[in-house]
Amino acid sequence: MKWNNCERIYHNGKFSVSKRPDKQMMKAYLKYRETVLNNPKMSIWFDHEKKICFGQEQTWLSVGSKESYFISDKENFIDNNIYNLKALLSYYGEILGTDVSVSQEIIHSNHPTINSIEGTKVLVVGGGPTTKERKINYEDYDHIFTCNHFFLNKELVKHNITLATFTDETDLSLENTELHNYLKNNSTIICFEDKFLEENRDDFRLIKESYPERAVFAHTRYRGKIGSAPRLLCIAALLGAKEVHVVGMDGLKKGEKGGDVGNHSFQPNKINQGTVDYDLYRRHYVMLWDYLLHEIGKDIKFQNLGEGHPSNMTTDISKQMFPLEVAT
Repeated sequence: MKWNNCERIYHNGKFSVSKRPDKQMMKAYLKYRETVLNNPKMSIWFDHEKKICFGQEQTWLSVGSKESYFISDKENFIDNNIYNLKALLSYYGEILGTDVSVSQEIIHSNHPTINSIEGTKVLVVGGGPTTKERKINYEDYDHIFTCNHFFLNKELVKHNITLATFTDETDLSLENTELHNYLKNNSTIICFEDKFLEENRDDFRLIKESYPERAVFAHTRYRGKIGSAPRLLCIAALLGAKEVHVVGMDGLKKGEKGGDVGNHSFQPNKINQGTVDYDLYRRHYVMLWDYLLHEIGKDIKFQNLGEGHPSNMTTDISKQMFPLEVAT
């Protein structure tokens, strides 16, 4: 199996390549084992361009944040990491409530709308260029999930959005009239995730006071470095959706870097910021889909509506694993 010029070389406790690993691959494999500090139980991938191994066992507990894909392994997610259940209930729960659903993959507020996702067809809409460049039949979905500055996209807000997640990058103050005008006139669930600073709790209070029946949180074990849309995909899968389509989860063109002006569907002229590294993104997309297709989303029908776009870093994977069936 080869995705984005990365090959799965180890699976089910043994090497899975067609021929014996060469010295370079074996050296990378041994370095990976040393990094994760155990005998690997999960699949291991080899990046043919950078000559390194990577895999799902790279977590906050074993490697630096940039090269990790999860907060912890499954067994330590609930109790044994910095953002364990007790810490989350103290941080989020004091304001947003402590009625939560808990598993080894996600901890989230219980809410009638959230609990109605099971068995439905969900569209995840990110801010990448394909959201504005592809024709999307929004009415074809039971639920739409999106994030952050979605309210600036005039086409998207014409449609019923079930859930929007917010991280640190969005101004949630009442001065952001465009956001609050949208929220006042819609029933969208306002979901906090990936917000861990003490000062963020002022946002929780404001949203809870303003929209008391719609403020929730979701905390996924998956924690890649490629934006909010991948976590939304995981949330949709973990809530039991039967079919999940995604658009605007694109990535980078080769050669793009931090400081470049991106082609954003929510924020025109948004500057690429944070962890911006084409090769790192390649691996992160491989890990995302390895997790979705082989762990939490085995029975879900996925569609990548951005397939074929120059910025879409899922294209190589989706063409092999779930080719596009709908017109875009």
